[in-house]
Amino acid sequence: MLVEMNGVTKESAKFLDPSNIPIDQLSKFTFVAPGRPIGEFRGYSWARFGYGIIASDRDENGNTVYIDIDSVYAGQWKRNDVYVQRDGLPDVNWQTSDGEAAGYLWSGYSPNPDWTGSFYNEVKISNNISISALIDISSGGHIVNYTKNKLNEVGTHDETGERYHEFFDDPNWSGYEEGVSTEWGKGTFSHFLNNGHQAIGPGAETDISYSESFFTGTMGTATDIINNIESASYIKLREISFSYSVNPKNVKTLGLNGLDVRLSFRDLLTISNYSGWDPETNMMQNRITGEDYFNQPQTWGANLSLYIKW
Repeated sequence: MLVEMNGVTKESAKFLDPSNIPIDQLSKFTFVAPGRPIGEFRGYSWARFGYGIIASDRDENGNTVYIDIDSVYAGQWKRNDVYVQRDGLPDVNWQTSDGEAAGYLWSGYSPNPDWTGSFYNEVKISNNISISALIDISSGGHIVNYTKNKLNEVGTHDETGERYHEFFDDPNWSGYEEGVSTEWGKGTFSHFLNNGHQAIGPGAETDISYSESFFTGTMGTATDIINNIESASYIKLREISFSYSVNPKNVKTLGLNGLDVRLSFRDLLTISNYSGWDPETNMMQNRITGEDYFNQPQTWGANLSLYIKW
């Protein structure tokens, strides 16, 4: 956590208007401010609980109403749960309690792991054969899967396979089947929520159509990024190697005193819940980790080495 920035301490920041708190942008979604973890993600969001947001909605008569969601649903929510309007969709036109239009929210997530560690072990199977392995572990920390946002927007992510089309409800369509095609691509908005976040509001149980406009708009890059923040924890088999030492007697005739052969592999296995390619990837390269936008994953490699003594 940043203790002080431009003369503002983390303690004094609690009592300042947000507009008076210094803030610096490290990359697209990572920011720093006093009282915040270094690199905390900040970005577009639907109306979420825990931020003092005033959501807009329609009442039973179709009139526009404004709801102080934290107060109205007090005791029912946890931070980052999503307010769902009467029509079954999240509010993207919310306001702050000061009347400012929807903008960036501090997510409460950062790329910083709780701890990292490594295990190295070497096992000698015989006098001339040995196996060694290095395992890296990173626990805690998160990553913004902005790739997923974009793929949803252009209709190529796995989630868009559930996409609804108006043909599905058209009896004249050749594939029409009552109760089958008519149910395809429909459901509640909560189906797409991640990180244990809940849908709360008058439309939380309302079925919607997962249409093209739903994915390009509601699930797109300019609407919400907090939903695609994922755990970046991983266990990696960083390196494993096999070594064989040739008996010196067998290479004496070659004028050698010894010959070792070593075959090693790097980044062969990653165990992670991250839905993208690699939780260790980094869009900003040497700046700060935690952002994935069609990044190249860590590549695996193999090396064959000969160690000659003469």
